[in-house]
Amino acid sequence: MRANHLIVLLLVIFSLAGCAAQRGSAPVTDRSGKATASGERWVTVRRGDTLFSISFAHGRSHLSVAKLNRIKPPYTIYPGQRIKVSGKPAARTASKKTGVKKQTASSNASTKRTKNSRRSTSKSSSVKWTWPANGKVIRAYSANAPRKKGIGISGSRGQAIKAAAAGKVVYSGDGLLGYGNLIIVKHNETYLSAYAHSLKVFVKEGQVVKKGQKVASMGNNENGNPMLHFEIRRHGKPVNPVSYLPGR
Repeated sequence: MRANHLIVLLLVIFSLAGCAAQRGSAPVTDRSGKATASGERWVTVRRGDTLFSISFAHGRSHLSVAKLNRIKPPYTIYPGQRIKVSGKPAARTASKKTGVKKQTASSNASTKRTKNSRRSTSKSSSVKWTWPANGKVIRAYSANAPRKKGIGISGSRGQAIKAAAAGKVVYSGDGLLGYGNLIIVKHNETYLSAYAHSLKVFVKEGQVVKKGQKVASMGNNENGNPMLHFEIRRHGKPVNPVSYLPGR
């Protein structure tokens, strides 16, 4: 009889513990950005997220994501906010009467975009890159990498990691899966650089950094080996850093 009472008591305790755990746990948010029926992709902002980190995680330009969500500089977002990371704007129908005017406006807009693109290319070419760490490239860039598209630079634990170019820190945290302590630096409206698996971080979001300035110390990668995972993003898309860094 006592054994039965003990079993019942234990079941009650486990049941109460389960309820308490459910009440105290953080809500689960969808970070996959899965497409809706309309082809749009949305994510829910978590504490510590920035527009830059969300755009980075989905391989998008911060400018394009800001435009999709009508977010203006300084691109402030809030926990719980729903952010669209991809999708097409609603189609516009033009009447026959205004068709010529619409076409002219479209042509003018196209010319303007071309000029802006040239200005952007000219501006981005002025970025002067340097190697962010001393060491060998032990993991080459691959466009087909499942998640992280960059290079791995070997070194020793605690070794200095430096800004590859002058810019502004737009993200510093560990909220992106697989990157560990991550720093993202914005160099201009075209280029970002990212420094993952940092042991210690010496800069804060919003801080302006100089080329070659120490921003972090090297930590271990997912295999437990000292390594800096380094990326360069152009308009949000990963590119091969070796193509931009100076020869050794």
